[in-house]
Amino acid sequence: ALLRAWATNDQVNQYLLAHLSDEAWRAAPPGGRGRTAAAIVAHMHAVRGMWLKAAGAPVPAPLDKEAATRAEAGHALGESHRALAAVLG
Repeated sequence: ALLRAWATNDQVNQYLLAHLSDEAWRAAPPGGRGRTAAAIVAHMHAVRGMWLKAAGAPVPAPLDKEAATRAEAGHALGESHRALAAVLG
């Protein structure tokens, strides 16, 4: 059940990335406080890397929150998803 939920999470993340506009990807958050969508995805990937490191597993390359494209972010999230699925499985 855990691995199915983890796979569903990845599918939702990939769907959101695929359907988010380029403008929304870099848009400042409402009120000017918080993170852009790009920074949120980079943070998610970094936290996954932290858990992989704690598990003694290889850690994928970090994602640059300022320069990463949606395609690069999708690839990075896919890598960290698969790496954590292997640890969980």
